[in-house]
Amino acid sequence: MIDTVSIIFMALEGILAIGVPLFCTIYFIRKYRISWKPILIGIMVFIVFSQILEQMLHRYVFGINPSLSEWLKNPYLFALYGCLATGVFEEIGRYIGFRYLLKKYRDWKDGIAYGIGHGGVEVLLFVGE
Repeated sequence: MIDTVSIIFMALEGILAIGVPLFCTIYFIRKYRISWKPILIGIMVFIVFSQILEQMLHRYVFGINPSLSEWLKNPYLFALYGCLATGVFEEIGRYIGFRYLLKKYRDWKDGIAYGIGHGGVEVLLFVGE
């Protein structure tokens, strides 16, 4: 049987994972009039670059190419690969998002809005894993 304290903290985690991005969105829309476009671009960039393109690389490295997957049995090389793959894909996505999709959105509040979308969808997808 699952401990009651575990259930309480799982529920708290779920409430925070939904509540914090929602609160930030409402707060910044009301106080600073942030636009929805950077929020939606942040969500889209995370899904496309992290969940689609990066996962394609992982399938190749771990499934199709057995020599690479042998190298990555070393925990240090595995950690290095994970950090580099995540960094490269997310930063390239962020660059494309700001450079080409958010040309007219250069204020500090647009960066906050982008972060709410990007980080908000990330926490919603990965909470409880």
